Amino acid sequence: MEQGSSEFNRHRIFGIIGMGLMGGSYAKRLRQIGVQEIIGVDISAQVCVQAEKDGCVDRASTDPRILRRAEVVIFCLPAAAMVSFLRQYGAVFRAHALLTDITGIKEPLVPAVRQYVRADLDFILAHPMAGREGSGYAASRADIFDGANYIIVRREENTAAHLRDIGHLARALGCAHIVTVTPAVHDRYIAYTSNLPHILAVALVNSAGLHRRAAYFTAGSFRDASRVADINAPLWTRLLLANKENVLHEISSFQASLQGLTQALRDGDEDALLTLLEKAGQRRREWLHERN
Repeated sequence: MEQGSSEFNRHRIFGIIGMGLMGGSYAKRLRQIGVQEIIGVDISAQVCVQAEKDGCVDRASTDPRILRRAEVVIFCLPAAAMVSFLRQYGAVFRAHALLTDITGIKEPLVPAVRQYVRADLDFILAHPMAGREGSGYAASRADIFDGANYIIVRREENTAAHLRDIGHLARALGCAHIVTVTPAVHDRYIAYTSNLPHILAVALVNSAGLHRRAAYFTAGSFRDASRVADINAPLWTRLLLANKENVLHEISSFQASLQGLTQALRDGDEDALLTLLEKAGQRRREWLHERN
């Protein structure tokens, strides 16, 4: 299958660390677009066997030394696990390899990357805004990148050539929109577009209104608003705490917005309520237009 940027180099050897939902999806898409050699690393020998059986990797192992030939390495691990891997196995990477990741919060990672990544390597932080319900290798799919946003998070140490390489990778995966920002800007936007919606979904489902009989009164709006409340709790605990100052700012802004709606209802102010509802509809239409 030919897809994506014509400048993407399918002849490079790719390594993927962590063959879960995202790592498995990377492997399946990279294989689908014609990457000739893919190496996988996972703590589960069973996952390694299954990935080899599926043909999305050429070799997979629980031993990180298998990565010695990889020219591009994609970390599909939580932030703490990634830092631990860099600290313990940073010497295994091929000279001048290009490293990248998928972690959801960037600014706290920068000092660790500077400390544990060798000077001859280039680590470009990245965040593919892709995913689906479920977890683990069994939930991985080649098509989760289709039409997704892909955020490249540049650091001063990154080379222009490698930044372009990651952009070509994103296009080849099928991502539709690619943006390059600093770690601080990334984390501020993610607090609103990702962290806050997860918090709101959790609050909605944890509120007193949800009881057994409520299941018979739900339709699409409740399903959409509550979908991400089925959450990977340990992962999201770490993500929210890692970005807590930005998240707290967005919660305060949301509380102010909610207070405006509350006051309009309390006062029975039809004009004020109508204005707020119409404003929301207009802003969402503008957002969809910008996104498309």
